[in-house]
Amino acid sequence: MNESIEEIKKSILQNNIPVFGISAAESLQNEPQGYRPSDTLPEARSILCLGMPVPKGIFRCRERSEWMYWRAANTYYRNIDVILNQVCNIIEEKGDLAVPIYGCFPYDIKGKADFWGYMGLVKMAEAVGIGKIGKNGLLFNSKYGPRLLLGGIVATASLPAMAW
Repeated sequence: MNESIEEIKKSILQNNIPVFGISAAESLQNEPQGYRPSDTLPEARSILCLGMPVPKGIFRCRERSEWMYWRAANTYYRNIDVILNQVCNIIEEKGDLAVPIYGCFPYDIKGKADFWGYMGLVKMAEAVGIGKIGKNGLLFNSKYGPRLLLGGIVATASLPAMAW
């Protein structure tokens, strides 16, 4: 298992992901039905969450900061998706199953302006130890504040808990 963890770390760090963590899937079993790790993958044992920070300058940009943010998010989410798929393949090469939890799509629409991802990545990030949820519902990381874009993985592998 240590070999798998080192391979996962290497893949994540080679792709310039500075923040990630792993926890037991059962840490999110109290989520609403349909949004728990076991709803995604019945034999889920571990969750992994990673984050990429959006540059501070984008938020301080005087002109078109919203456009700059959406362009950055589009680029980052594509990169995160590729990395999630790579890590899922690493896990599956060892004989387990892994499902990527994408940060942008797909999602459910519960009502007007009420969008739900297939799993709560902010809650997943807190469960793996890469940040704390503030009163406003945002994830706050000790180094990057609320600027992280997130992605996650649900896996049947029993991975050791850690936060990087």
